[in-house]
Amino acid sequence: MKSFVASIEEQHNVEGKSSSSSSSALKRRAEVRQTSSTSTSSHHRSAISAIIEEQGKLEPVTTPALDGKPEIWEDQIHEEEDLKRQVSWMRSEYGLSDERTLARVFDLLDVWIGLYRLDETDSLLKEILPICTELGTSSVWYVKVIQAIGFCRWKQSQFSVALALFLEMEKLVGVCSSLCENIGHTYNSMGNYPKAEEYFQRSLDLIQTESATGRKTRKNGVLLGLGLVKDRRGRTLEALPILIQALEGYKHDYKGGDSSLVAKAHMSVGKAYQKTNSLRQAEEHIREAVRIFIKTCGATSPLTAHALGVLGRILLQKRDLMGAQKALKRALYLHANEDSIHLRTIIEILTELSNLHTNQLKPRSKEDLFNSFTQYVPIVKDAIENMEKHHVNENDDVAVFYKLAAETALFAGNYPYSKKLIKIALRILNNLADVDRNDSEQMAFRNVLNSCNQTLQLLTTQLVPRPSASSSLPGSCQQPSSPSVPSTASSPSRKCRKS
Repeated sequence: MKSFVASIEEQHNVEGKSSSSSSSALKRRAEVRQTSSTSTSSHHRSAISAIIEEQGKLEPVTTPALDGKPEIWEDQIHEEEDLKRQVSWMRSEYGLSDERTLARVFDLLDVWIGLYRLDETDSLLKEILPICTELGTSSVWYVKVIQAIGFCRWKQSQFSVALALFLEMEKLVGVCSSLCENIGHTYNSMGNYPKAEEYFQRSLDLIQTESATGRKTRKNGVLLGLGLVKDRRGRTLEALPILIQALEGYKHDYKGGDSSLVAKAHMSVGKAYQKTNSLRQAEEHIREAVRIFIKTCGATSPLTAHALGVLGRILLQKRDLMGAQKALKRALYLHANEDSIHLRTIIEILTELSNLHTNQLKPRSKEDLFNSFTQYVPIVKDAIENMEKHHVNENDDVAVFYKLAAETALFAGNYPYSKKLIKIALRILNNLADVDRNDSEQMAFRNVLNSCNQTLQLLTTQLVPRPSASSSLPGSCQQPSSPSVPSTASSPSRKCRKS
């Protein structure tokens, strides 16, 4: 018989293979079938629910929420190495199924999830899942493994899988403020704002009850979630005071020290200011988030990458073109090489950089154009290698990425590589021609297909290998305009087909 986790992950196999699913697709998959589970006695539920409080929230589970201790990335690296040595020794001494070993394994998983070591986390979770499942649903180890997989899937943007796991925990241990907050953040990320608001409000109500019993509670994350819900529903001015309250609460909790939670709150406040066109305040908050993420999570963390991308867009709005290019290039490199590849983000950043170089910085010669884009070709290759490593399913987003990658290589003067990539994009698009789409999705799909055919024709009939000397941009070359990638709203349906 399959385990609950295996059944859920099989149900959501398409999403698990591709991290670029749209929010609408996620919403369609949000109706999760809940497998009936063995009923758990009330004393078991009470004991197991303590685990939720002990391990905390989706925001870095390695971080104590209320002890005011700052996070330092180097300390987490030292802790990671120490735990790896302990786990290795205990596995050989006691075996993986021994409770002493399992305790250290979960300590290591907490650190790995916090550091976004998602490949390592996945590998270790696959080893311990059968052991924890064998112990039964009333075992604390089963709840721990469900929670750890939920955290991992959440950080891989597999939100419907994470939701199913958190709802399974809700059945096993009952409700508590932290679990309700986690579910609220998950619904929020899936775009189901009414359910998100419902769970955040339940969390606030439970915080009042739990505080009365002397239990440590964590209100700031709930306020942050509620603020984000309002912001994403177009009520940014109403959201800003709530987001600022959450930020100030985190600063108070950490006594002015650096924490990734403080940085996340800065990010939310900064993006809200950006939406209101208050760009000076937006830049200040996002720069502070970048600084804190580098210190607490590391210079290569996906959190740092995301913050740099936001900073780059704000600098574009402020017409600081060179500053924007530097931030966006670094964000692109980090996203291309992270464990959980977010293809849509890579597409957006590549598009922004392409438009920046062709429409705003305006190259003076063909050699200027080549030099501007050559720096991105190795990053494109990194992203392709990462996609192959993680067996990303072929879908419309993958085709759009290959189209954009081909145009990047074309502008770099690497015509043979560009031709190779555009042929891959066309192969994928042709394989997906029969996928059901609505009218707007079908129109976007045809636009991408036509653009790819035009690029291939250009590469086949008119372009010659890159010259060694600089020259003016040729009129006879019919150099294509800046790569055009459908926006998020108009991009083709991202229904997946296995490669």
